[in-house]
Amino acid sequence: MKFILKMIFFSLMMPVLLLFSSCTPKSVFLEQAPDPRGLARIKGTAKFTPQVDILFVIDNSGSMSAHQNKLKSNIKLYINEMSKSASLDYHIGVVTTDVDNITSLDPGKAGNLVRENDSHVPYIDKATANGLKLLEQNLLVGIGGSITEKVFDPVFLALSNPTVRGMNRGFYRSSAYLALIVITDAEDQSQRIPEPETLFTFLLGLKNNDPSKILSYGAIVPVKKGQNTGCSRDEGVVPTKIERFFQLTNSIYNENWFDICSDDYGPKLAQIAKNLVRKVSKYIYLDQIPDIQTLKVRYGSKEIPNDDVKGWTFDPFRNAVVLADTINWDSLTMGKTGQVEVDFTPADAPR
Repeated sequence: MKFILKMIFFSLMMPVLLLFSSCTPKSVFLEQAPDPRGLARIKGTAKFTPQVDILFVIDNSGSMSAHQNKLKSNIKLYINEMSKSASLDYHIGVVTTDVDNITSLDPGKAGNLVRENDSHVPYIDKATANGLKLLEQNLLVGIGGSITEKVFDPVFLALSNPTVRGMNRGFYRSSAYLALIVITDAEDQSQRIPEPETLFTFLLGLKNNDPSKILSYGAIVPVKKGQNTGCSRDEGVVPTKIERFFQLTNSIYNENWFDICSDDYGPKLAQIAKNLVRKVSKYIYLDQIPDIQTLKVRYGSKEIPNDDVKGWTFDPFRNAVVLADTINWDSLTMGKTGQVEVDFTPADAPR
């Protein structure tokens, strides 16, 4: 009898329970939480400050006096070309090919960055007072260095402990591009890093195995000397190892490196600066696919036009905004510095 009464009670209460359950919120344990990434994807923003650490490796042996003076007299062309990209954040340091005294703490030796006139500034950047003048002084490293010129060893030493955290503190940034600029009339005679492949592997390790972050340039006496047959090499040694390193970094003759005795040394130096700026500053990679119609690119308060000559275009294959080489930065900056910013609505944002 009790069992029958219980069955009648539950049969009468079932519609009430169903009605109650339909009017109450769903269980938080059953309902899927909103994806926070979806909220962020309603708006997309990219801030772009291209960074590059530039390391000059200059031969300071006895045969380099005229070449160093030519470099000093033309360095303004290099800096002026780099300055056309107002957003470029650069560090520029100088080492020499003299590493015979491997324990030396002298600036310019053993991978330590050159500091002229007892300056405490190991490298220059855009904020360095009288930066161009300091760089000109640093590039004149003299001709009292070892006759055993080493190009690869000082690069390794400059970017390794204890030097990179000691004498060269602050120069190297893991997030930045690294550009090596070699100025020599000799072949590399390194002992610690005797082969270009070894140096390249070391640099790849610094850049998380991203070869695009490693750039190389230079003024040398090429293996095939071309028209400048009167340009003598130091002891007749052919720089096959240096050219192999250029090849590893996709460096092209007459675009990234040239004959140190070239009659148009200045314009070629400016050209490699232009090439560097283009590689470092050209692409702004986006982490979301944009609705192209919503893309806006600004520098400070000024909008950069969607124009393949005066402004920017969009490369869907790279998912990147491409900045034109001929942007008139002076008209955008008005003497001020800032960041390039990209705003957009993601293509998959809720409508």
